[in-house]
Amino acid sequence: MGSEGDVAAQRRRNRRREVLIVGAGAVMLVSALTGVRVPRTEIELDLQVSQLTFTLPAANAIADPLAVTSLGVSNLQAIELPRSRLREGQRYTEPSILLSVAASGRRGSVNLDGLALPAGAEVSLRKSKVPGAYELFISNSNAVITTSVDGPVHVVIGGSLDESVDFPIPRQVRLSPSRGVVKVDFALADTSKLALSYQLPIRRLQLSRIDEFTQSDEPVVRSISTIHSGTLYLESIDGEARPLRSGEGLQFREADGELRALELGGEYIALQFVGQVRGMTVGSGSVKRSLMPTLYEWLVARHRLPLLWGTTVYAFGLIMSVLRWWRQEP
Repeated sequence: MGSEGDVAAQRRRNRRREVLIVGAGAVMLVSALTGVRVPRTEIELDLQVSQLTFTLPAANAIADPLAVTSLGVSNLQAIELPRSRLREGQRYTEPSILLSVAASGRRGSVNLDGLALPAGAEVSLRKSKVPGAYELFISNSNAVITTSVDGPVHVVIGGSLDESVDFPIPRQVRLSPSRGVVKVDFALADTSKLALSYQLPIRRLQLSRIDEFTQSDEPVVRSISTIHSGTLYLESIDGEARPLRSGEGLQFREADGELRALELGGEYIALQFVGQVRGMTVGSGSVKRSLMPTLYEWLVARHRLPLLWGTTVYAFGLIMSVLRWWRQEP
């Protein structure tokens, strides 16, 4: 009898151990699913920003021709001014040019032609404090910038030229960049909102700017969010929407996709972006929080019904095991 009692006691201990193992496994599984984040996810952004920066993965035009009232370009190595009513065409080796619409009998016009840039070019567009004015920074590019001029236009080229020039027919001014960053300042001719709708492939989207200043004779560098407002949509978990507050630091380790739309002329730059991101965080400095979906969130969104049934069956089996163990206790 003693032997049979020992066997029964051993079986009960085995059942307890099995239940504990199953329970521990369930806890570990849930912890893994809720604690581990997916390495890559698809998002959509609908934002109002003061600045955005991106890189072109392939040669492309970043904008349609824009009618402007003024256009300034700096860090140039050559400027080719076309023939005008009283001047022959001339090439200047000055580093900067400023074109502005002048009115002399008839109104002149200045158009920034579509900017065709090579693969690898980095572009940063920033809203100026002047209404309707913008600053465009282009690096890693040797592409010639062209602008169309017609009628009376005031031209300032370094210390070589400062006068109103009349172009009887539309002509092109060709601007060859130097090494480094080329800065383009322009003011829109139409101050109403201008929507640039296209599907522009981009890489390394950034929604922050770097501020540098000196404090106690030491240089201080900090990253400042350029987001004013907008919404982040997590497409991989049923398009879950997350509002973004002004100044909220949204950052990516990688952000590749398409710039679907860009709207100029308002108080801020409006943009729509769809793409795949890695290492998405929110916050600043050392206080950052990951916004990448967890494996559990991803599984629920992608496998909602199978996961529901699997969880139900698993929970039912776990409960039945506990009940059987409980009933067999002496």
